[in-house]
Amino acid sequence: SPELIEIFRKEIENSSVQLKKAYDEGVPMLCGSETGFSITPLGEWHGREVEVLVKHLGLTPLQAISCATQQGAKALRLDGQVGTVQEGMLADVIVVDGDPLKDVRVLNDRTKMATIVSKGRLVDLDRPWPTRQPFAGEHVGVCTSRK
Repeated sequence: SPELIEIFRKEIENSSVQLKKAYDEGVPMLCGSETGFSITPLGEWHGREVEVLVKHLGLTPLQAISCATQQGAKALRLDGQVGTVQEGMLADVIVVDGDPLKDVRVLNDRTKMATIVSKGRLVDLDRPWPTRQPFAGEHVGVCTSRK
């Protein structure tokens, strides 16, 4: 909804300066911690988070991609197993028709996804994408500000 988009826009705008200072001082930034609930369904927010890191924090595309891959692996104590593309690593890879180092938005454009490998296996891109269904009894609240 437009209201939720505005809430997120203000949150990003208000926090981006401090987050950039923290990043510049060596605090690792990660992607994916806000995923998996109704506003940010699984698989639909990671590419947007990378874009936010570039657009609002001023990270380079490669730095932002590292936040979504290599830094996440370190945080999960899986460094050396996932997070980079190299021999011996577990294979979760997205191949896109475009250069994410020039425009990170290509990572969130399903029409540009050429190949996806998940858990070492090719994903059938012709099948419909899975959708998230609300859990029984789940409710989404609307945040409002007091005036």
